[in-house]
Amino acid sequence: QNLSSLLKNLIKNEIITTGTNNFSEFSLINFRRVNKILYPIEIIINVILLLNRFLFKNEICRSQNIFHVHGAPNLAPLLAARFLKIPVVWCFHETFDEMKLFVKTGNFFLKKGNYQLVSVSKLAIQKYKLDDCKIISPCIDTRFWKPTGKNKSKIFNKNKIKITVVANISPNKGIDVLLSALKKFDGEWELDLIGLK
Repeated sequence: QNLSSLLKNLIKNEIITTGTNNFSEFSLINFRRVNKILYPIEIIINVILLLNRFLFKNEICRSQNIFHVHGAPNLAPLLAARFLKIPVVWCFHETFDEMKLFVKTGNFFLKKGNYQLVSVSKLAIQKYKLDDCKIISPCIDTRFWKPTGKNKSKIFNKNKIKITVVANISPNKGIDVLLSALKKFDGEWELDLIGLK
């Protein structure tokens, strides 16, 4: 959503998600939430929905499109992109062992196509054995996230580092990686975790 708002004056972009939410402009079917066994049916239906949106309705010229796909399990847009001959940027956030099959399947769909693999961490690249994958940092909306300077002395105390994590408490967020890193940290630290299970 941040990236979409930052690029709005440069390009036409559209946020498509599985399931409805307040920032999605087009929603795909989400059967995997009901039952993982239904996931293959979800892929087939979502490929048809994407083909309908970008091929038959011809709302946006296909030659000027790029699919920016987030996450290992999102195979439907990869398959649709191959049918439509649309370039893909496939971004990895997670490092789950159970996602390896999705990554292999997605790479098979993309083979000989026009695509770029990107990751927010080296761990995902290693875990999924991703060749020719670039690391990118997530964009931050600096118009919203601005340092106030009020708590500067508390945050950047020479004797202690203070870290606050606001995220869902799930393996997806890599909090275990953060804790492992902090264990090796020589200085004093304080960690606040704010989130829901």
